[in-house]
Amino acid sequence: MKKVESFTLGANPLTNTRAATVPTTKDNFNIDSFLENITELSGFNTTIKGKKNLIKGKEFYSSPVPNSLQSIKELCEQLLTDYSTAIQSAEYKRLTSTKKIKDKNEIQELNNELLERLIAQDDTIYLVDYESVGDQDSYRFHPKGTEYNEIDINDFYSDLDETRTLDLQYIKGRTITIVDENDTITSTWPFYKCLFLELPFHDNTCILFRGIWYEIQERYLEDLREFIRQYEIDDLDLPQWDENQIEEDYSYAAAAAIGGQYWDQEFYNHPNYSYNIEFCDILTKDYIIHVKKGSKSSLSSRKLPLSSYTRM
Repeated sequence: MKKVESFTLGANPLTNTRAATVPTTKDNFNIDSFLENITELSGFNTTIKGKKNLIKGKEFYSSPVPNSLQSIKELCEQLLTDYSTAIQSAEYKRLTSTKKIKDKNEIQELNNELLERLIAQDDTIYLVDYESVGDQDSYRFHPKGTEYNEIDINDFYSDLDETRTLDLQYIKGRTITIVDENDTITSTWPFYKCLFLELPFHDNTCILFRGIWYEIQERYLEDLREFIRQYEIDDLDLPQWDENQIEEDYSYAAAAAIGGQYWDQEFYNHPNYSYNIEFCDILTKDYIIHVKKGSKSSLSSRKLPLSSYTRM
């Protein structure tokens, strides 16, 4: 048995330019320039008997390089033209609109802002399901604590021990317990991964989702807002919320009042994705209605006209 005990790299990579005859077509031979890179390796391998053998080797690769400064200029001009065309593409905007934040200092800065808002009991922070739950499931902020039908940040504030000092370690250590109608614990979620927050950050916007910070380009958010504004309406006569009903009960009553179908907690999934999608809360002949409990103790709804191919 042999093993490599060590290896060294010296004066690497070695680079030079050479001219090579490359047959580009059957009847045409052009002289092209190539950039060569040579990496030299040297080291020892040891046999079972302890004998050492010196090993040396080289790794070689080459790549075409422009022949002249003019070629470089032409290449740069073409790249700029291609880029200017690409950034106008909707597909390009979608692909480049979001990126995961990896810089530890930026993540720390964002987490500090999150912590400050939690300490101030800010209601612009939302709690969202980490995974889909059943119709009869309820939430607890402690395994044997108070049960809630909805997951809401204000319930977390109410359930919080007033003598407890919030810090990031505590927030990341907290959990949300899910129990079914038989009072059996079905799942436990990390509290931090259930937080959703949108923050302005430098020239863009950052969101916290499933425990990961993402940076969203402002131009993409504005395009999205403009798209939604095209379909928002304010003249749909929904029943007044009594400020006591939970979202599920309100949606059921509102659907009956306007002759719509109750679709709350009707989830659709795809085997390629780990999460479910709730299409809407109320469906009528002409409208898709999403009902959400907003901050400031109000119930907000966003209504989108149905396009013809989705009309029932």
